[in-house]
Amino acid sequence: MPRDPAAAYLPSALGTAVSARLRTMDRSNGAPVSVVGAGAMGAGIAQVAAMAGHPVTLVDAVTGAAEDGVARIIGSLQRLEAKGRIDSARLEAVAELLRTTTRVADLPPSALVIEAVREDLSTKRALVRRARRAPAG
Repeated sequence: MPRDPAAAYLPSALGTAVSARLRTMDRSNGAPVSVVGAGAMGAGIAQVAAMAGHPVTLVDAVTGAAEDGVARIIGSLQRLEAKGRIDSARLEAVAELLRTTTRVADLPPSALVIEAVREDLSTKRALVRRARRAPAG
């Protein structure tokens, strides 16, 4: 099976694992994906999910970070378009699937939530505490 071009932007094991999980999800009902953390890894995961046809909400507590993540994704898509790997319609369709927020509590109900926050135990623990307090979708 050919590898998803978006997965090339993630470390190979993670890119393959995320792509495999996304392929098993039902896209016909627009199974939403949320990615917590909009750094390089989070943005890459969000790109893979959106390119697989899933609406994606990218969340980062730092004001502007999620928007910066989306800008990096758009830049990556533009590079894929320049290389002829996707066309402009595909770029626009993928971009339309991307949303941002700064609050975990604002995430929509999601079929899959991926944590990609910085590698700091206190940050990860705080995220889990916030997620436990969030209402079930």
